[in-house]
Amino acid sequence: MALVLFLTIGDSRPTAASVTAGSPSANATPSAVATTEEVAEAPEEVFNSNPVAEDFTVTLKTTSKQCFGSAGCNITVEPKVSYAGLLPLDPGKEHSITYEVHGSEDGSIIQTMELSDQTSLSYRPTVLSTSTSKAKLTAKVTDVEERG
Repeated sequence: MALVLFLTIGDSRPTAASVTAGSPSANATPSAVATTEEVAEAPEEVFNSNPVAEDFTVTLKTTSKQCFGSAGCNITVEPKVSYAGLLPLDPGKEHSITYEVHGSEDGSIIQTMELSDQTSLSYRPTVLSTSTSKAKLTAKVTDVEERG
């Protein structure tokens, strides 16, 4: 008994007749292929459930300034808050953000603003006095609490 082995050299791509019934054919449209595959479920969005003071920075915008020569100035400032946490804030939660304003001649001033829907900010402008028109006003977030 003799064993005969035939080798073929050339194109090894499957022909239309050799495509199995479960795999999409070479002539299938992308939409036909997509309907045979399962659609992956969208991942659930993850939020920062416990933001801390270090996740926020506050800068001050001067909205009014009245100076009286060597007697100093009365200045009105408004907070501009930035969030730098790794995860987004939950849009369904509200947060109270307490911050401290430095640079007033009377010492630091503590204020609180309310943040809701990730972007809506409620606050009262801060009115303060400085000993000079060149006083540098700064602010720092000191506490963040979820409002119930």
